[in-house]
Amino acid sequence: MDEAWQLFKKKCADARNSLLLTGYHMLAPPNQRSTARYQNADILIDWGSRLLIEPEQRFRSISQLSWLSDHRTHLARWSQFIEISREVRNEVRINGLSNSGYENLLTKLLPKDLTKAGELFAGQVCDFVFEQSRGIPSGASLIGSTEVIESLFGRFKHIMGSTHWAVTGFGRMILTLASRLGNLSTKLVNSALTSIRYNDLREWLQTCTIY
Repeated sequence: MDEAWQLFKKKCADARNSLLLTGYHMLAPPNQRSTARYQNADILIDWGSRLLIEPEQRFRSISQLSWLSDHRTHLARWSQFIEISREVRNEVRINGLSNSGYENLLTKLLPKDLTKAGELFAGQVCDFVFEQSRGIPSGASLIGSTEVIESLFGRFKHIMGSTHWAVTGFGRMILTLASRLGNLSTKLVNSALTSIRYNDLREWLQTCTIY
């Protein structure tokens, strides 16, 4: 984000290292993973905001966290960015990209009491969604998140487990990807069994070069 954010991240990392082996470990900042989504922004901001609104203000008595109050204004601003981002993420995650997404976001974001910085950020992300949705036919929607694909491959890896296919490649197991999609009903299974002949399946297996 900016220099203040980089400083906040560094202080969080230092505080975590100092508190993990103490009696205050439960108040330590969360671990910052290099592969985390959103570059750890959401979990760090949530952590700091939660401590600042605690009635007991326990962090004030801990020297390793005495710096947190200095970031109160920054955290308030960053928290709005996270809140707006989550609204956009949920809209795209649930409804996909469509020509109604822009209006849906305005309905959710306009009632919020945003700062000037929050209003600017909300306008930017809404404009981005509008541009990405341009040209999509009315009533249609496109997948706007890779989460469903990541989930599918996660389930596929679980099925593969420690079999030899996990080392040699997908091979015949590629069909399990399709079996993880949609609703598996008696009607669908019956249709598959009556439309795919045994000879068709045997021919496919013989031409599948990776076992």
